[in-house]
Amino acid sequence: MRPVAIACLLGLALGASAALAEERAGPPAGNEKRTPEAIEADELLKVADIEAKISAGKFDEVIEAGGSFVRKARSEKARTECNRLVAVALRKKQDWRLAMGAYLRLRDCYPKGSDEYIRYNAMGDILRASPAGVYLPSAGPQAEGTTATTSTSRNLSDDAVMDEALAQQGAKRLEKLKPRVQPIRRGRSAQEVIRLYASLVEELHQARVLWPEMPPDLERDASQAAGQRLAELNKQAIAAMTAKSAGFQEAITARRLGSGQRREMEKCQQMCTELAKTEQAFPATMARLPSTADWTEGDKLQADSAERAKSLEELAKALTPPPQNTGGGNGDWTDYGGGGRGGGAGGRGGW
Repeated sequence: MRPVAIACLLGLALGASAALAEERAGPPAGNEKRTPEAIEADELLKVADIEAKISAGKFDEVIEAGGSFVRKARSEKARTECNRLVAVALRKKQDWRLAMGAYLRLRDCYPKGSDEYIRYNAMGDILRASPAGVYLPSAGPQAEGTTATTSTSRNLSDDAVMDEALAQQGAKRLEKLKPRVQPIRRGRSAQEVIRLYASLVEELHQARVLWPEMPPDLERDASQAAGQRLAELNKQAIAAMTAKSAGFQEAITARRLGSGQRREMEKCQQMCTELAKTEQAFPATMARLPSTADWTEGDKLQADSAERAKSLEELAKALTPPPQNTGGGNGDWTDYGGGGRGGGAGGRGGW
């Protein structure tokens, strides 16, 4: 073999050996693949360093460092938290126009309708309505415990003043919601009652996000109205369905259940199932209102609802049509077709 060929083969062998050794050794130090959790933990530490500058009053540094970090951050959680710090720094710096935009951008980091979305949207609205950054409560309902003496400053850079402004927003919402209890009391069906109640509960929840110390009166009035109206409607339905079930059971026992009765039985069964769902939805919806947690009357409303739900579920089972056997096997059920000529007798050998 020629010397040149030998040298080439030797070089290839040495290269392959080195590559194998490098593969076994793994990637160079510092280039290891990092998990998303590790990246997020590292970025949250950087966010904590930025947050420390707010306490020191270094708002310009927070704004500059935060803006740079948000553009590079890979963790959604860290990026959102940094957006919050930038918004706070702009408000503390009293740059009202940019602060308003920052809070609206922060709002969009959260799902629409979430508590954070509601709060930051309201903060953006407050800053938009106060271009000079001075909070002046407008005429209208006032949130209890939030008067002009709450803080020595009326400037929205003060957290206490901003909290007061948010509480006033919650108080205004609450006042507008009061007329919506009466339609619940007049609900024409159990489904309508639950729909109206759930809609009001969502609005009440949003008001409480803005005003955590909101009085419980309206939440409890709405829950009581819904529970009582459900009781009125569903008790009537239970009585009617119980009577129908007894009639169907007589026909079943006599083995004279016609096809028309079977269809009506299925319809009644479906109705009971749907009404049971309204009773199950009531306590689940009520649970969204914190003020109903330690409320004796609320506990009774939920217990009564659970009892009605159980009755409706049992009725739905009782209203299940028996198996149909048009072949008329001995001892099997035979459908007589709703009482056709001669009773609609089944096949030979049937009942």
